[in-house]
Amino acid sequence: MGMVQKTPGYLSEVFCSIQGEAALAGKPQLFLRFNYCGLKCAYCDTSAKIAPGKFVRIEKSPACMDFRNVPNPITAQTLFMHVKKITGTFNSCHSISVTGGEPLMQALFLSEFLPMLRPLRLPVMLETNGILHKKLAHIRKWIDIIAMDIKLPSALDDKNYWKEHAKFLRIAVEKDVFVKVIVNRKTADMEFKKAVEITGKTSAKIPFYIQPATPMDIKTGRLLKLYMMAAKCLRNVYVMPQMHAGKFY
Repeated sequence: MGMVQKTPGYLSEVFCSIQGEAALAGKPQLFLRFNYCGLKCAYCDTSAKIAPGKFVRIEKSPACMDFRNVPNPITAQTLFMHVKKITGTFNSCHSISVTGGEPLMQALFLSEFLPMLRPLRLPVMLETNGILHKKLAHIRKWIDIIAMDIKLPSALDDKNYWKEHAKFLRIAVEKDVFVKVIVNRKTADMEFKKAVEITGKTSAKIPFYIQPATPMDIKTGRLLKLYMMAAKCLRNVYVMPQMHAGKFY
C-alpha cells in the first residue's frame, strides 16, 4: 500500500482578533488567513490573495502581537498543532475564522485539516466569495457557519457570478449561513436587486448584510434606499459598516 499524498496549505498568517464584519462582529476569533483568490475586487483590503511568502506568521499566544515564522506551505498537522496551542489559552475564543484570500481554492487541504479541529469544540466559520460551490460541497460537513459574499459586477469590471452564487447558496443554506454584499457609490439598483433575488429564492430568512466599502463613499440616504429594496423580499436585513479595515490586531 502506497503512502497517502498530503496536500500542503498556503497561508499568510494566524492570529487572534475581533471579528469586524456582519453577523459575528464584535466576537473574538482565531483567524486563519489563507493565500490565493481568483477574483480582483476593486475594494479588496487584504494582500493574502497574492502569491504566498516563504513563511506563515503565527501569533505565539492570544493577542500578544508577537509572531513566529513557520515555513510556508504548512502541513495540516503542523497548523493544527499551533491552533490547538493558541486556543488552549484563548478562553474567550468564540470561533475559528477560515478566511483569505479564498480558502476554498485550497479545499483539498481543508478536507484534511478541518476534521482535526472537531475535538477543540469551537465553531468553524468559512469566509468566502461564494462562487466555488463544488469545493464547498466537498468540505461543508466540517463547517458550522458560512459568511458568504455575493459579488456585484460593478466591483469586478462588470463580470457576474450570479449562477455560481445561486448554486453556492443552495448548498450553504444547509448550514448557519449569512450573506454579505459590499456596496459603494458605483452600486447600481439592478445588480443589488439581483443579489437580493438570489438570496430570497433560497430563503427569505437568510440574514442579509449590506456593507459599505471601506473607505466609505456612499451616503446614508442611499444605504437606506438599498435597505428598503432588500427588506421588500428578505426578513433579516442589516446595514453594517466594517469595524475595521484589513487586519485588526
